[in-house]
Amino acid sequence: AAARALIADIKTLTDKPIRYVVDTHFHWDHAHGNQVFGPEVEIIGHEYTREQLLGDILHSKTYMAFIGSFPQQIKELQSQIAAETDPKKREEQQNALKMMVGLNSVEAETRPTPPNLTFRDHMTFFRGSREIRLMFLGIGHTGGDIFVYLPKEKILCTGDFIYSSPSYMGDGYVDEWDDTLEKLKSIDFDIILPGHLNPMRTKEKIEHFQAYLRDLWSKTVDM
Repeated sequence: AAARALIADIKTLTDKPIRYVVDTHFHWDHAHGNQVFGPEVEIIGHEYTREQLLGDILHSKTYMAFIGSFPQQIKELQSQIAAETDPKKREEQQNALKMMVGLNSVEAETRPTPPNLTFRDHMTFFRGSREIRLMFLGIGHTGGDIFVYLPKEKILCTGDFIYSSPSYMGDGYVDEWDDTLEKLKSIDFDIILPGHLNPMRTKEKIEHFQAYLRDLWSKTVDM
C-alpha cells in the first residue's frame, strides 16, 4: 500500500517512469512493496538484503512480531469487543480492529521480491550533474543497511539506522552499531532523511543514540 502511495505521489511531480528502487534494508515496511514497481524496475540493495528476502522472510521474527501475528490479534480483539461494556473503549477497539484487518488484507498480497542488483561496499550513480552514492558502512540495525548520499545537495538517507528516537533493535548488532554510526558522522551532510519520523539537521541525535547503545551494551554485559 505504501509503495502504491509513493508511486502516486511521484506522478504528481513527474511523468518520467520509475527506473530504480533502493531497499535500505530487508524489513517488511521497507522492502515488501518491491513487487508493486514492476519487473522493468531495478531493485537495488545490499547482498545481505537479497539473501534475507530470498529466505523464509514471512516467518522471520521481525515480521511475525509486527504483521504475522495479526490473524491471532484480530481474533483476540474481536473477543474483547464482544465482551466490552464501555462504549468509548469499544469504539477504540473497533477502530484498532479496522486498521488491523486492513493491514492484514494488504499484506496477504505480499510476494517477497529481492533486489536484482546488489553490492557489498558501495555503488555510485551519475545522472546528469547529480551524483548518487549508495554506501554500506558496517552492520548495526541489520546486517545489510545501506545509506543513500547526495554529496552535492548534502542529503543523507539513512533508512532505519538512525532516526529521532531509538531505532528498532530486533535484528540489530548492538555491540557494533556505535562504530558504524561513528563512520556515518564523518559524512558531510546538512540534512538526514530517516526512514521514520522527522528529518534531522545536526549530529546530536546520532551522538545521543550512540550513548544509549554503549550504555545498553555495558549494562547487559555487566548482568
